[in-house]
Amino acid sequence: MLKSRINKRKWAYFYMPVFFLVVGSGMVWVLAAPAIQFARSSIQLVLLSEAPDFSGLASTKKAPVKTIKADEENKIPSSQIHYPRSGTQYGHVVIKQYAIFEPLIFGDSDQDLRNGAGQYLGSVFPGEKGTTLIGGHNSSSFGNLSLVKENDLIEIQTNYATYTYKVTKAVIDNYNSQEVLRVLESRNSRLLVLYTCYPVDMLGFTEKRLFIYAELASGPVIDENL
Repeated sequence: MLKSRINKRKWAYFYMPVFFLVVGSGMVWVLAAPAIQFARSSIQLVLLSEAPDFSGLASTKKAPVKTIKADEENKIPSSQIHYPRSGTQYGHVVIKQYAIFEPLIFGDSDQDLRNGAGQYLGSVFPGEKGTTLIGGHNSSSFGNLSLVKENDLIEIQTNYATYTYKVTKAVIDNYNSQEVLRVLESRNSRLLVLYTCYPVDMLGFTEKRLFIYAELASGPVIDENL
C-alpha cells in the first residue's frame, strides 16, 4: 500500500510535469514554425540574393570598337580583334521581339552581372569554335528569356562583328548543369547558351536555371591561325 502511494506521488510530482513540458514544447513549435520559416527565408533573401544594382553601368569600361571586314570565306583574323579584358563591356545581347537588350560584359562576377549580361570567362568569344555562355539576372530584361522559343533569333553585337544565332531549345536545369558543361568542353560547332535564374519571377535563392541553346546562323568566323 505504501509502495503504491509512493509510485503515485512520483507520477504526480515528476512524470506529470515532464509530460506537460514535452507536450507544451511540441505545441509551441507547431505554432511558431511558420514564423521561424518566414524569418529564415527573409534572412536568405537578404544574404543570398540582393536585388542587382545597375547604377554602376556608366562606369563600365568599354573595349575599342573596330568592325573587321570578313574575307571571301567569311573569316576574320583573330590578330586584328581587340579582345576585351575581364570586366569590360564589348557589345550587347539583343532579342528585339522580347525587348531584351543588355550590355555584354566579359566576365560574370557579381559586379559584371550588375552592369549587364556576363560572359563566362571559360567560354569562347562569338565567332570562335566552341560555346559562348552568357548569363544575366532575371530582374533585368533577361527575365524575358522565358518567352523565347525554338527558331527565334538572338543577336550578339560585339566590338568586332555582329552575330545571329537561331534558338534550338530551352531547358530548365540545375545551376551546375552537366549538359552545359559538356557543350563547353566541345569544340565541334559554334554555339550560344544564354541563362538566367528560374522561375524568372522569383526573388531569393534558387538552384534552377533557364538555359536557352542556340546555334550560329550568320556572322564571320574567327580564324585563330591568323
